[in-house]
Amino acid sequence: MYAAENIQKATPLTKYSMWHSWKDVSSEEMKASFGVILNMALNLKAKLVDYFTEDWLDRTPFFKDVFSRLHFLQIFWMLHLVPPVAAQGSAPTRGSKVKNVSEYIDNKSKELYVPGRNVAIDESTVGFKGRIQFKCYNPKKPAKWGLRIFWLCDSENGYVFSHIPFYGKTTTESLIRPDLPFTSRTVIHLAQDLQTHTGGSGYHIYTDRFYTRPQLARELHEMKIHITGTVMASRKDFPSDLKKKKLREYELCAYQCDMQMMCLSFHDKRFVTMLSTFFGPQTHLITGYRKKQLVQFEKPTVILEYTEFMGGVDRADQYCGCYGFTRRSYKWWKKLFFWLMEVAVVNSYILYSLDKKESGGKLQTRLS
Repeated sequence: MYAAENIQKATPLTKYSMWHSWKDVSSEEMKASFGVILNMALNLKAKLVDYFTEDWLDRTPFFKDVFSRLHFLQIFWMLHLVPPVAAQGSAPTRGSKVKNVSEYIDNKSKELYVPGRNVAIDESTVGFKGRIQFKCYNPKKPAKWGLRIFWLCDSENGYVFSHIPFYGKTTTESLIRPDLPFTSRTVIHLAQDLQTHTGGSGYHIYTDRFYTRPQLARELHEMKIHITGTVMASRKDFPSDLKKKKLREYELCAYQCDMQMMCLSFHDKRFVTMLSTFFGPQTHLITGYRKKQLVQFEKPTVILEYTEFMGGVDRADQYCGCYGFTRRSYKWWKKLFFWLMEVAVVNSYILYSLDKKESGGKLQTRLS
């Protein structure tokens, strides 16, 4: 449909126009084009046209055998996820250009897998520097400028169970509980989604200081969900004594609030403040290097468990980046679409790995 619209605008075509050779694309050709894009991640080149070169130094026969350069570029340039505006019958909204694909992959991810007890919620950034109103900046992320995505992942294997792309005001208004802060609404929305699709309770959510607050802990406690995370000492309802108390090295101070949550401060290499509705102030004897010396000291269990299970989102982000095939683009929805493809590939491989582990078969690597 976009090609027909493009050809109509360019009519009459010039003698050497590339659109003289255009023909409608079949489903087999679309699958082949996605296979070519996936393979591009394993054979990095500077430009798309370099994959189809006949130059002896850079030639890769696979790409030329599947598609001619012109036909692949025609498909790639005309790739869209929704019909043209004239065919839709209504004006596009934020996120509408990728909404159907995002929802499909999100629903399939929930349909095919039930996470374990421990899950992690965090945000990631899909790198994009083009002009878009809901572009975000986070100096602590590898991709500082881009599109913000909120993830809920299984802490054990990094499976992306649910995601929420951030489109600005549109996303904010779609979340439940408008009486709560935006970060708390995001966690509760993902937690409620988890309970709805799994029919279970007793999950344990790990979050970082950007999300964790006593108010959120109380809301999740009513949903029969535990939370553990680092927390800002300046948060409302956080014990004021923990903010003022000076601790010696390896010393901890803990308070129990409302018989529902535990707030803890611990002096390790730096001061760490934690909040949990699952763990108490118990400690474990561990061995570690401090100032190039091997020492033994007591460390709170809540910090050890948080370190082990909070990395689910980072693990998924790492998996998506290992063989990432996202191409440079001025269109934000194309960047998000290729990111969604990467998530689908990673989730598929995790499901394949779990199946092989259960059946005792030989496990192939992601590369193979």
